[in-house]
Amino acid sequence: MFLHGSEIDYNAWYCCMCIFKNEKYNLNDFIEWSNLSTRHTNIEEECEKMWNRTKVKTDKCFTINTLIKLVQRKYPNATVFKKYKKCLIQQVSEPTIDFEELGYQKKNTI
Repeated sequence: MFLHGSEIDYNAWYCCMCIFKNEKYNLNDFIEWSNLSTRHTNIEEECEKMWNRTKVKTDKCFTINTLIKLVQRKYPNATVFKKYKKCLIQQVSEPTIDFEELGYQKKNTI
């Protein structure tokens, strides 16, 4: 994940845990990220407790897009997001992936 655990409060940490869970990361990924904190150490037990108490959501939930929007609000002048969006748009509109190589059929042009 992008945020360093020591820079956020408990509510933001919990929000990030929801993002990890909703984006299909696993508990060990969340623990590893949480242990990057310089304020807290050996928080595996707390991570596991929160992870097990929280259900995965698919509708109206925290996702990576939530995190990007929150960071954009905090740093509105950051150019990284403009580059990220441009890259994403290019990848969707002009894919550089060779789908045929991956076993997918290309659209027939007649």
